[in-house]
Amino acid sequence: MNGRMQPSAARPTAGPAPRHGSAGATAGRLPDWPARLDAFIEQRRRSAFAWGVHDCCQFARAAVAAVRGEDPAAALSAAGRLPAYRRHREGRAILQKLGGAEALPAACGLAEISPAFAGRGDLVAGPLSAVRGRWSAALGVCLGLHSAFAAKHGLVFLPTLQCRRAWRV
Repeated sequence: MNGRMQPSAARPTAGPAPRHGSAGATAGRLPDWPARLDAFIEQRRRSAFAWGVHDCCQFARAAVAAVRGEDPAAALSAAGRLPAYRRHREGRAILQKLGGAEALPAACGLAEISPAFAGRGDLVAGPLSAVRGRWSAALGVCLGLHSAFAAKHGLVFLPTLQCRRAWRV
């Protein structure tokens, strides 16, 4: 690639969902989480980037909610540590207090794993930004071989092994 990420119209091949018990669920995941994750990705595929609505943190938060059926950041929001925001400056200030976007998954109780062990539905951090062409860490969701990230004109997909961090959902 030429260094610029473009929204992908083609659906990345993620492979079959990993098997976790007879119902296909892992601890904390809904029994039908693979179908919920697929529906979530399709719903967000062409969503325009919007601070506080469809940015990397809100995308990751909603992806975990689709897989688990609960908001992973509800306790942070209730405690006032993750208030609503609508502008880049507001979001950045909130994230700086938490230690950055990459500190958010751990603050929500997710355990960090090697990106090599990330599976469908896990969160990842990749080198991506939808703002003014600057590159920084962005949270996304692993779909298997590729991971999805919120970007200016919809989702972009990067190879999961290009991600530098990951968290088990």
